[in-house]
Amino acid sequence: MDSFFSNLFKAISDNIRNNYTDNFDFERFGDEPKEKNSIKSFLLHELKKRFRIVDYDEIKMIEILDPYFDRMEQVYSILQDGYSKDLYIKLIAYKILGYRKVKLPLNTSEYWAKNRLSDELRTSESPIEAPFVGGRTVKLYKFDLSKKNIPLKLYTSDIYPILFIDQYENDEVKIDDGDILLDCGGCWGDTAMFFAHKVGNFGHVYSFEFIPENINIFKQNISLNESISNRITLVEKALGEKTDETLCFSNNGPGSRLGEPSTQTIKVQSITIDDFVRRNNVSKVDFIKMDIEGSELPSLKGAINVLKEFKPKLAISIYHSLDDFVNIPIFLESLHLEYRFYIKHGTIHNEETVLLATCK
Repeated sequence: MDSFFSNLFKAISDNIRNNYTDNFDFERFGDEPKEKNSIKSFLLHELKKRFRIVDYDEIKMIEILDPYFDRMEQVYSILQDGYSKDLYIKLIAYKILGYRKVKLPLNTSEYWAKNRLSDELRTSESPIEAPFVGGRTVKLYKFDLSKKNIPLKLYTSDIYPILFIDQYENDEVKIDDGDILLDCGGCWGDTAMFFAHKVGNFGHVYSFEFIPENINIFKQNISLNESISNRITLVEKALGEKTDETLCFSNNGPGSRLGEPSTQTIKVQSITIDDFVRRNNVSKVDFIKMDIEGSELPSLKGAINVLKEFKPKLAISIYHSLDDFVNIPIFLESLHLEYRFYIKHGTIHNEETVLLATCK
């Protein structure tokens, strides 16, 4: 207990006086929010300066996080290495203090240099417009990765996370030649292409995606990479805790979430991982990657038999909510499968925190 809270307190106290001006992701979020200029903000600033208290937004975030602190401490205790523990603390401090105060580990000169290199891998062909979060659209550029000795061409919005930092892997949790991999949340097929390249001729990727517009782009990416197309099976169903449920979603591209019906929603049939593996006679599962916008925990509950039988390596997104940030690691630990847990983070902001796990 002392270690978690003392380290968190240190992270907050070490960063609270920062005022970074180079820590906002303009490409992801557009223009930086304007600072409020009000009597209230002025008074809070003066109180903070004179009495060294946190400001209103920081107090508010601590209140929001308060119900989670005990479980955060539990997650911290099961993380395997010092890097993961330090990163978990840093992520919590970032959630409390925000981008003006806390820089996440990825924000380095090397990161920005590799981002520029990513741009150099774009082809001159016109981008595809795809639906995105909040009713917006995003441009998907065609990338040619042959300059990096990777025989792939594909449309995507950002090649950096999977090309330069292996977002869903670390030194202990690796995609190996011959792996049977479940790509849960295939989106435009960019991760499926990378995974198919890594598993080789004797591996296979089952990629789950149910958004029609995403599937169309996914199939375009498959057509660009015919040499590996036989290693990929596209499964046009939503994953969940139960099979054959009718679920609703609103089309926000990669940010589409399953949820309550509304006038803007579309219906889709669900399947569990356990039922999919059984019905399709999948002989083994070596690796499960999940990034399914908050449906990770129900889908893991629908994969209990697969987890117990095969003990696959895991790369599970835990950034979609505070509940996921604490409950997914605790759930997996409660299965007593002897998983070793690690944390990885793929951006300079709140998104793309991945829980990595292996039993080997």
